Parts: sequence; structure tokens; C-alpha cells
Amino acid sequence: MLGRDHVSVAFFGDGTLMAGQSMEAINLAALYNLPVIFFLENNFYAVSTHVREQTRETRLTTRGAMFGVPSVECDGMDLVAVRRAMQWAVQTIRETGGPVFVEAILYRFLHQSGPLLGSQLGYRSREEEAEWQARDPLATMPARLKALGVLDEAGLAALDARATRMVAEAAAALTEMPRDSNTPQIRAGAFPDVAEIENGIRGDLSELAGARVLEAASVPAEARVEVKYVDAIASTLLRNMERDPRIIVIGEDVHRLRGGVSGSTRG
Repeated sequence: MLGRDHVSVAFFGDGTLMAGQSMEAINLAALYNLPVIFFLENNFYAVSTHVREQTRETRLTTRGAMFGVPSVECDGMDLVAVRRAMQWAVQTIRETGGPVFVEAILYRFLHQSGPLLGSQLGYRSREEEAEWQARDPLATMPARLKALGVLDEAGLAALDARATRMVAEAAAALTEMPRDSNTPQIRAGAFPDVAEIENGIRGDLSELAGARVLEAASVPAEARVEVKYVDAIASTLLRNMERDPRIIVIGEDVHRLRGGVSGSTRG
């Protein structure tokens, strides 16, 4: 809406796709040709509920197509396929406008949260998990790079060492091992002081110190204008929209019926 040359990407899962606001977002983005990539990570389970239990139509790219949004499905376990899909998405937006819908078919190895497997909680089988584990990009991509001649064993080892070191450094900066346990915990001081939680959220009105304040009774008579409450809303909206082009009013009827059903956006 601001005419910038940016593309936004929204990452979400198959469970979130079933929520009404997701449909609304896709529909409105399509209506206004917004440069948005809706990137659906379809891992088949909304916590423990399989996609077959969520919808009759399990080809989820149809959710984009039903709103006239160009849609593509890719193998989310294949890094090259995901990259190609995203390149197509950006190119489509640059050439014809947005949005676009990308569905990546992939898998969540562990439960929605915590260290347990889904099979340990009984909602999927060990065989299913093993089948997807065999397609883990961390295992398949190095072999593929080697076969393509992109990296040799030394290069792969260096890449692995670099990634391992970066993770270890981040973990060391945030965690520490207590004396009476072998389980890392968040390092002291990494969390904000509980007493400081409200800082910057609530004020004591000191920011208004020195501001000029007039009570209604002291406003000069010539400056007093009686208006309907709804007209005051409309004029305030208009004044601020003129002041700041980033303010946008969106909704049903706001552009018709002399300001919608209530008149609050008149003018």
C-alpha cells in the first residue's frame, strides 16, 4: 500500500490454515494484490490431530487457488525444491503482483513441544517417524552435495564444525550448568528482573508534563462547535489519515452509504 519494493513472508502450519482468520488474510491479500508469500509448512499434524481429521480436502494448495492465488506444492524436505519454490514465488510477485501460496510437505520429528516423539504419545507410529527420519535434510543434503561435487568430505566436515560451533557458542552465552544438576539452565541475568517487567508499558503521565491543557468550560466560545459523535470520529480519522499515509481504514461499507452503516468514515 506504501509502494515499497518489499515482499512479506508468513510462515504457518496446517492447523493454523484451518482457522478462519487465515482464510480472511489470504482473501484480503488477494483482493489488494499484496506482495505476500503464504508459506504453509504442512507437517500433517496440528499438535496431534492429523490433517485428514481436519478437512475433507487434504490438498492444501487448493486454499490458495480458491481465492485466485497462484499456488505451488514443494517437497519441504528438499532444500533445493524449497529454494526453487521461493524463487518462483518472488518472481511471480515481481511480474504479476501478489500474493502467492507455497505448500511445503515436511515433517515434525518431535511432538509439538518438548523432547518426546509423537509415537511416544500414541498419535502416530514409529514406522511413520522412521520413514520421514530417513528423509531428514541434515542427512540427505550432505550426501547430495557430495554427489554433485559441490563439497568434498573436508568441506562437509568444515561446514558441520562451523554450524556446531555457532550453536554451542549461542547455548554457552545463554545457559549454564548448576552445581547440583547435569541439566543446563538459563544463565542468571538472561531473563529481565521481574520488577522491571512493567517498564515502558505503563506511564505515570509525566510525559505530558508541561503540555497545555484546556477544560471544556475554558475553551473560547468561538472555538466551540457542537457536532454529532459519529462526525467527530470521522473527522478525527480523516485528520490522522491526512497526517500519516500509513493509516488505512479497511472494512465492509466504509466507502459507501455515506460512511458505512454508522457514518463513522464519512469523507
